[in-house]
Amino acid sequence: MEVAVVCDSFSMGGTAKVAATFIRHHDRSIVKPRAIALTDPGSRRPELESVGVQVVTARRDPASLARELRGVDIVHVHRSGMAEPLVPEACRAAGVKSVVETNVFGWRDTSADERQFSAHLLVSKMCALRYRERNDMDLQTFRARHRTLYNPVDIDVLRTAASSSDDARRVLGLDAARPTVVRVGRDDDRKWGDILVAMIPHVVRAVPDVQVVLVGTTKHRCAQLRRLGVLDAVRCVPTTDDGDRLAALYCAADVFVSASSIGESFGLAIAEAMALGVPVVTSSTPWTDNAQVELVDNGVNGWVARHPVEYAEAVVDLLHSEGRRRSFGMAAAKKAEETWHAVKLTRELERLYQAIENGETLPIDSSPSMSDEETFGAEYPCRLDETFRSLTASEERDAARMVRRERATWMLRDLQASPVRAGKILAGLALGRLKTARR
Repeated sequence: MEVAVVCDSFSMGGTAKVAATFIRHHDRSIVKPRAIALTDPGSRRPELESVGVQVVTARRDPASLARELRGVDIVHVHRSGMAEPLVPEACRAAGVKSVVETNVFGWRDTSADERQFSAHLLVSKMCALRYRERNDMDLQTFRARHRTLYNPVDIDVLRTAASSSDDARRVLGLDAARPTVVRVGRDDDRKWGDILVAMIPHVVRAVPDVQVVLVGTTKHRCAQLRRLGVLDAVRCVPTTDDGDRLAALYCAADVFVSASSIGESFGLAIAEAMALGVPVVTSSTPWTDNAQVELVDNGVNGWVARHPVEYAEAVVDLLHSEGRRRSFGMAAAKKAEETWHAVKLTRELERLYQAIENGETLPIDSSPSMSDEETFGAEYPCRLDETFRSLTASEERDAARMVRRERATWMLRDLQASPVRAGKILAGLALGRLKTARR
């Protein structure tokens, strides 16, 4: 099958990394992939060219895109899920009969183009659950043209590049003997949560010799760290997509920390850290994307926290308990191997392509199964309550205020930057919450 994989750009972000990982792992006796960037090729171009896949650029021109799509059997576009007419329009012009989307954020295309898609792939069970709730869709109806297909983690490559924690720390210029906490992510303020910054002073006071390494620190987050008096106590590292350096950062960590103002529709950095046996501390964001509490099983492979003091206590608990660190890390690696391995998920994707190409229904025995989705839907409310410890009444109020302040700040910034787009997103969120409340 000729399959065109379409992304905005094959750049440093998680969406592009996922698309590139699938391309690299395709069985070429089944799938002959093409890579098409809608804007610019991006930093992953050499990675794809090294496996014989050229990245072409359409420059957001429908005619150019249609030319690149001629002769393709299936187009697989990675996008937000909202209506974006460029790719469907170009597919019609090129005579492409089958279109698949990886729906990164769980939004629904409400335009007439939606019926053109043979399959919508959601990247987590959390996104799939919210998608069904927002659209009053039962699970059986959902599975007619939808599946959950997790983002792939290139575990074999990560583990090949991995080293001991002592060696990784020396490579990074860290003290091999000191406890180390690491955050890895993009230099985007929304990929940080205020709780992640606010917990650092508490960790530093409890563990004075701790090394805190923050990858992708922005000017705004540096200013917050400075106001808290801990900027000099942390090491701020630029964002990187170098595989060896990423592996070193994960291996250097005793504890991996993560929190995002907009939550995670999957959480690729979390999954990568877990694949290398690193326990994770994260926060729950049920008002937005919240797949981080699907990846992190509280008390099994990491901790979930809702308040800066509680978050810090969870980090310190793991730093002080070698036995718990080891058991959590083993559980994390096992879950990653069983659930997000790139080879396994690429074979799942190829089976789906074959079913579409043959005019068949989507594979019934795909993973996660229908029963897995049902189980997650039933247990998700419990996951929202499972945290490192119960908060005091005062902490509950503090946590609620922090959430309200953080959400209001980003709402205002988004409305100022793009009133129409932000307005549509806010309206969709409000409608989704109203539907959920009525149930």
